[in-house]
Amino acid sequence: MKTLSLVFLMVVASQAGDDKFATGQFYRERPESFHLQYVFGYLNGYKRGLEFAVKSLDENTRKIVIAALSTQHFGVLCTVEGERSTIYQMTVILDKYIADHPERWDKEIGQLAEEAFIDACEKRVKKP
Repeated sequence: MKTLSLVFLMVVASQAGDDKFATGQFYRERPESFHLQYVFGYLNGYKRGLEFAVKSLDENTRKIVIAALSTQHFGVLCTVEGERSTIYQMTVILDKYIADHPERWDKEIGQLAEEAFIDACEKRVKKP
C-alpha cells in the first residue's frame, strides 16, 4: 500500500510541476481556430483584469490611473484601446512573433503573448 501511495504521489507531483504546459511550441502545433480563441481569451482576461483592478482603487487614485492609461502605452492596451485592432490582427501579431523567435518556443505562451503585444505597441508608437 505504501508503494502504491508513493507511486501515486510521484505521478501527481510530476504533473503539478509542469508549469510550461502551454508553451510557444504547444501553441504552434494547434490549428488557427485555437490561436484565435487563445488571443480572444487573453485579451478579454487582460481587459477585465485591468477593469477590476481600477475599480478596486479609491476615487482619487482611480482618476490618476485612468488619466495615465489614456496617455501611455501599458502592455497590450495600445492595441486594444478603442478596439483599434481586431482579434484576427492580434492573432497574426502573436503568430508572427512566435515564428520570428524560435529560440523562445519553450517559454509559456502567456509570456510570449505579452512580449509580442508590447513589441507591437512599441512599433505603433514609433509609426502611428
